[in-house]
Amino acid sequence: MKYINYKKIYILVACILGCVTFSSCSDDDDEVNEWSANYVYLQKDNYLAIDAFKMTHNPMGINGDVTYNFFVKVKSPLTKDLVVDIAATSDEIPVEALSLSSKEITIKAGETSSENITATISDWSFAMNNKDAKEYNFSLVISEISTHDSSVRISSNQGTKTIKIAKGAYSPVVSTIPDGWKTINRSEWKVSSSDWYDTGNKPQSAIDGDISTSWFTYGTAYDGNGECWFDVVLNTATSLDGFSITRENDYGGYNIQKATIQVKKEGDTAWTTYDTVYEFEAFSNNDPQYAMLDTRIDNVKEFRINVLSPVTFVGVAEFNLYEKK
Repeated sequence: MKYINYKKIYILVACILGCVTFSSCSDDDDEVNEWSANYVYLQKDNYLAIDAFKMTHNPMGINGDVTYNFFVKVKSPLTKDLVVDIAATSDEIPVEALSLSSKEITIKAGETSSENITATISDWSFAMNNKDAKEYNFSLVISEISTHDSSVRISSNQGTKTIKIAKGAYSPVVSTIPDGWKTINRSEWKVSSSDWYDTGNKPQSAIDGDISTSWFTYGTAYDGNGECWFDVVLNTATSLDGFSITRENDYGGYNIQKATIQVKKEGDTAWTTYDTVYEFEAFSNNDPQYAMLDTRIDNVKEFRINVLSPVTFVGVAEFNLYEKK
C-alpha cells in the first residue's frame, strides 16, 4: 500500500505559488520603470532664467526682491487629482523667514500643471549683523505625493530646486539716490577746504551747479600736513541723512576713494567724529554716488568730509547734503 506524501505536495505547491507571485511583482516593476514612469517635477515660471538673486546691504537694510514663482508639473495628465506637498528648506535661512503661497498643491485630473506658487523671503533681519558678502541658499522640495496611479514618481533631478541669493558686503555708498531723499538748499552755504590747487579750484566750485568746475586739492601728502578736507557751514541747523559727491572733471579722474565725516551741531565748539569709512567705487560719467549716514544726525550746523585716499591730488565737481522727506 502506497502512502501519499502530503508534505512534499505542500512544499511543491508553495514553491509554485511563490514563483507565480515573484513573477507578478517582476512584471509590475517592468511596467513602471524610468522610461514609463509619469514624473512629477518643479518648473520655474521663467524656466530659462538663472535661479539666483542679488541683494545689497546698506544702512537702510538688506535690499532686493526675492520672489520665486514656480509650478508643479506632471509629464502626462492623470484621470484623478494629484496632490503634491512642497517644503522650503535651508541651512542658513530661518524657516520663519521662508514663505510659500501654498504648501499643498493640486494638479487637477486631465491637466499637467498646478497653479502658480510663490516662494518669498521678505524679512532679512537674521542677516543684518553680517556685513561681509555672503551667499545664501534655499531649496524647494517635493516632499510627498498622493495619487491612485502607481506610475507616478517624483523626479530625481527636478523634484528639488535650489535657489541662490548673493548678498553684497555692507556699503553705505550707493549709486542711486535713496527713496525720500531731499537736497538741502546750498545757496547760503559757507564752504572752505584744507587747500586748493589754483584760483579756479576753490571749494566754491563744488557747489556752483556747474559740472565742468571742481574743487581740486593737493591731497593729504601736500606739505606733510596730512589733512585734506572739505567743509560746509549751513545757514540753519538741519537734520542730515547723507551726502553725495560727483566726480571731478578738471584734471581727469582724481576722485575721492575713501573718506570719513565730522559734524558740529548747533552750539558745539568741538567736532563729533564718526568711524564709518565711506568707500567710493569708480564713477560712471557724471552720475553722483550717495553716501548714507548710519543714522540720521539732527541739528547739524557744520559738516566736514575728510579725504583719506587718494593721498595726492583729488577733487569734487559737485557736493550735496540730504535730508529725508
